[in-house]
Amino acid sequence: MKKNAVARMTAPKETAGTRFRKLNILPRFLCLLLALVVWLAVVNIKDKQTSDDKNGVTASEQSE
Repeated sequence: MKKNAVARMTAPKETAGTRFRKLNILPRFLCLLLALVVWLAVVNIKDKQTSDDKNGVTASEQSE
């Protein structure tokens, strides 16, 4: 027989609000948004460097 079976039967039911809080939607959304911003920044930096190299412009010539 299970220990503490009576306490499990009398425990309050889980509501939709507590289930929502357990999922931690806001922190997950913020992390996803931050990852997207970082990813876009890295892709744009890499894309700019490769396009400058294709045009034959070096970093020293570009700063002048």
